[in-house]
Amino acid sequence: FESASYNLKRFDPEILFRLMTAIAKDGKEPEEHFRLQQHYIDEAFERIDQGTELTLDQKAGLEYLYIDVLSNSHGYGGNYGIPNLAKYVELHPEVYVQAIVYTYRRSDGAVDPPEFSVADEYASHLAQQGYKLLSGMETVPGRDAQGLLTVEGLRAWIKVVRDASMELGRLEVADIKIGELLAHAPLGADGVWPCEPVRDVLEEVHSDAMMSGVRTGQFNLRGVHWRGKGGAQERELADKYRTWADALRYSHPYVSSSALMGLVKTYEHDARREDTDAIVKRRLH
Repeated sequence: FESASYNLKRFDPEILFRLMTAIAKDGKEPEEHFRLQQHYIDEAFERIDQGTELTLDQKAGLEYLYIDVLSNSHGYGGNYGIPNLAKYVELHPEVYVQAIVYTYRRSDGAVDPPEFSVADEYASHLAQQGYKLLSGMETVPGRDAQGLLTVEGLRAWIKVVRDASMELGRLEVADIKIGELLAHAPLGADGVWPCEPVRDVLEEVHSDAMMSGVRTGQFNLRGVHWRGKGGAQERELADKYRTWADALRYSHPYVSSSALMGLVKTYEHDARREDTDAIVKRRLH
């Protein structure tokens, strides 16, 4: 890969797929001998994604092997993401349920069915991988053949995940993770967040746990940011969410009050804290 990275476009996607699979599964290089650079990993996966002979299952499986470096869930992933893995999970919501089962314990103290039983020596690894998958998902599922997000598609996907998670004693945590995923929703056609399909389904499901996940996910999406003195930035964000809350007050009252006004309160609290910190620092100097 070190040699190939100088001109990855010359290699067939199928050959790069075999190479990246071998590195992940059979690599024998000494640690730190040949470090894979993020830029070239992204470029290799972009080339692999163009492979018409490769199936979605193959591409998704390879992205799963490299989820640590492809996902932005921990702030150091690349630009490529996990598009094929996200598409696979969209088509197979049971994979999302499986990740929840491996990562979180039941809330009712019951025993999981045999198909979810895992040997002790694999439990920790599967829990870590499940968490990475849940955290790395950034594409809201429920799209039609043209790639447009629909209420019907999103509603159906969420229902499968919620129904299975309820049977497995994990409905609350499933709702939280679904909410964090829905936090990646784009703006709606009217310029209001979240987009119409997401706001419609959230209003319909009416889950406090899901709304908690939405607030957490949206707050975390702010990421690392430059900060000035005081809470001006936080007040600006609070005003943005308040504008959206006002726009949805009558059409989607639950989304307005729980998700959007909840974020308004969070940022107003942070603004007051930053104002206080700025005053203290100014007095100390």
